[in-house]
Amino acid sequence: MKILIVDDERPIRQWFRYVIQQYGQELEVAGEAANGQEALALTHFLQPDLVITDIRMPLMDGLELIAQLNRAADPSPPYILILSNYDDFEFVKKGLVAGAKNYLLKAETADEEIIAAIRAIQEQMKQEREQKSLTNSLQLRLHDLKSVFIRDWLTHDLMSWEHVEQQLDDLDLRFPHDSLGMIAFELDETPISEQGTDGDALRRQLINFSRAELAKWYPDVEVFHMKGELFLAIFGVESGKIMASTVERICGDMLVQARKHAGLTLSFCYRFDLRNRSDIHRAYGDCVRCLDYKMYYGLGCTLNQAELAGGDNSSMQAVQLLLRRALQQFQLLNQQSFRAIDDVLRRIGETKALGSTEARDLLRKIWEHAADQLMQLSLHKLPEPFAEHPFHPGRCLYWEQYCELLMDGIVQMHRTAYKQVYVYSEAVNQIIQILETHYDQKINMRMVAERVHLNENYISQLFKKETGITLQKFVMKIRMERALQLLLEGHYKINEIAGKIGYSNESHFCTSFKLYYGESPTQVLQKTKQKLRI
Repeated sequence: MKILIVDDERPIRQWFRYVIQQYGQELEVAGEAANGQEALALTHFLQPDLVITDIRMPLMDGLELIAQLNRAADPSPPYILILSNYDDFEFVKKGLVAGAKNYLLKAETADEEIIAAIRAIQEQMKQEREQKSLTNSLQLRLHDLKSVFIRDWLTHDLMSWEHVEQQLDDLDLRFPHDSLGMIAFELDETPISEQGTDGDALRRQLINFSRAELAKWYPDVEVFHMKGELFLAIFGVESGKIMASTVERICGDMLVQARKHAGLTLSFCYRFDLRNRSDIHRAYGDCVRCLDYKMYYGLGCTLNQAELAGGDNSSMQAVQLLLRRALQQFQLLNQQSFRAIDDVLRRIGETKALGSTEARDLLRKIWEHAADQLMQLSLHKLPEPFAEHPFHPGRCLYWEQYCELLMDGIVQMHRTAYKQVYVYSEAVNQIIQILETHYDQKINMRMVAERVHLNENYISQLFKKETGITLQKFVMKIRMERALQLLLEGHYKINEIAGKIGYSNESHFCTSFKLYYGESPTQVLQKTKQKLRI
């Protein structure tokens, strides 16, 4: 037991120190103070179990000290033993009423009586702490039972409503109000699963902290750990007594405190229009889905689920259509393909059409599509750092990070592919890029010459010398390879393919295709269908 001795008379302090020290390590004099002010400061620093204090002292007397200790105590004040004189009895009574456990008369107290009084308080403290520990243990066990039930009910939805109601009553989850509020909140950055043995302690801290913060506004509150980094608070409130601004203020306060004391960032989603307990299941699912869109709003955001529709079917279908088109036309060496992918990403960011899991899958698909093309251009030897996709869930926390990481990776792939493919002079490499970008347009020598700022005859001779074929045959090669690719995809008619690669006449296209491949487009399609049947 740590003891602080407070008296303005030094001999009294020395006397009590001497008596207490005779009883070994069981009792420890943690410090001394000459008045209430000194004692209050030392109490914050030393955290004594027992304060033995005089009543009459300068600057701050014993009664004021007791009052201050009761107000400042966290979680509970130290025990108090009063020292007094004969004429201090009225003050002693006030001290006992304020919470002091006992008192001693300086003039008549023997050493044995001092120790007896301290031991009596020590025994009381032991019993109270044991009772508190038992109570806390029972409360913790009850909370664990509540958490298991809430998780099973809200996550799996396999219980009948009659069973749910019975369990809610048995576990004292009645929420005796005519309206309910809900806040789902999630740890943004460091996954609890990566905290090792400290994970359970961190969960307890977050539950206790959030319950204490919410109880300042809504005393009837329960907080549960649902899964991973996700927590759920449910609280009762009188109808009409809760507003969005109030809930957002609470969430803001919780965020500030979490950052200040634990260095953690939390994101929130709330509902406060629940009319009865049967609405909890639906609202929980809505809030969890809503939190999946937090990447569009930034870390530490507070979302009102009722105001967010995110991810409607029409927006998702539009994004999927844009993506299919962008991937079908994507060429790693074609800058226009980059713009198409960028348009898809911008559209997703504007419409917020996808949750984080769907968005990661989509970006992974784009990455793998680009990496596959790079592998083919690299003769199936995929250069580093593109052997693995970068979309680990913990790597990116908001949408701009995802997009930046993806586009940076594709640009690096483009540069690598360029080095694999463009092995000619700078002028010829530039011409090849122009042809591969504009193959679906009417290309003539003048247009190419203007873009590379060289003479028409010179570039014609230079191109033939370095590549071994004429510029016109190179354009034909690009068009026919692209036509075969579109033909084998099976999504387009022959006249549509002709238009996509720069032919205005279907017959002219079919003639060129047969001259290049030895078979007509129709014959290629028939052979492909026969192979698929086999």
